[in-house]
Amino acid sequence: MKRTFIALFGFVYAIGTMAQVSLKSRWQNGNLFFYTEEKKVKGMFHLSGGSCHEGGYEFCLQPNGENKYIYKPVDGEFAYSSLNAPFESKVVCKTILGTQHLLVYKDGRLVEVLKKMGKNQYLQDVLVQDIKNMFEGVYTDKKTGAEFVLFGEDGKTIKGIPGVKSFEVQSEFETPCNVLKLNNGKYVRLKFTIDGINLYYTELNGDDCFSEEDDRLAYKLVKVKSCLAEKAGIKGFWPLASNSLLTIGFLNSYPNEILQLMKNEIYARHGHRFNAGGKMEKYFSAQPWYKPAEKETPLTEVEEMNVMLIQAVMQKEDRYPYELAD
Repeated sequence: MKRTFIALFGFVYAIGTMAQVSLKSRWQNGNLFFYTEEKKVKGMFHLSGGSCHEGGYEFCLQPNGENKYIYKPVDGEFAYSSLNAPFESKVVCKTILGTQHLLVYKDGRLVEVLKKMGKNQYLQDVLVQDIKNMFEGVYTDKKTGAEFVLFGEDGKTIKGIPGVKSFEVQSEFETPCNVLKLNNGKYVRLKFTIDGINLYYTELNGDDCFSEEDDRLAYKLVKVKSCLAEKAGIKGFWPLASNSLLTIGFLNSYPNEILQLMKNEIYARHGHRFNAGGKMEKYFSAQPWYKPAEKETPLTEVEEMNVMLIQAVMQKEDRYPYELAD
């Protein structure tokens, strides 16, 4: 099984700087990893890699000016790369928030991001952290009002389930998924709802996957706050959309209903006024932190990029997000 590497981000806003693609580099898009070959292929950089489960993914970058490239197939033939763009798209190598990125543009809009990975960091670690970031927060139980904490600021805390103090994120087909093994030996599957998450007890079905047909509802939880947002001093439930450049793989895991809220939360943080009586206006007016302004503040560079990425994912038809529970 091939393994790859993760990049971590601090809470700072910074203007990106240009940087050259380097040999021996490794990249990830929240779904796949790629590494740059030692040698150029016919004047191009050759990148190959795969998922946690399989390899065989590759493409080339043809230099097209300083720090600029054209996204090309390998040897002139189609090689599936799972990038959210057609071949011949423009690629820019740029350092953002201290991390080197490959930014893929289609018709002038950002549609894919590859993040450079560090030494001794792995794709499995990226995916586990993404799952924690998706479901982290403080919740209340719809029935009892009891408080739950999932992952917390440290990514390790779990509170609210009797007798449970620790967990392990599980994998399906060698890929981390939205199932936790609790220290009491039980498995729970996490599924989004429009206002929080549901937890279902599930069973290991063979060596590589968990049953969904027999999942039994354990808890219906309403999200109260984000531990990550509170730590970073950001309002809302999705702070990463304002303080880090996201990836298609990370965003692809969300249902469109949640992506719509995530995108508009970026604007809401800047005082954007939504259509009176509309769905977004009603949703954000219920958030205690939301303050519409006569003149909203401009988005940061990272926020503008994330808005484009969210829109690109929402328009995709061939993706398999975690489902939205009833």
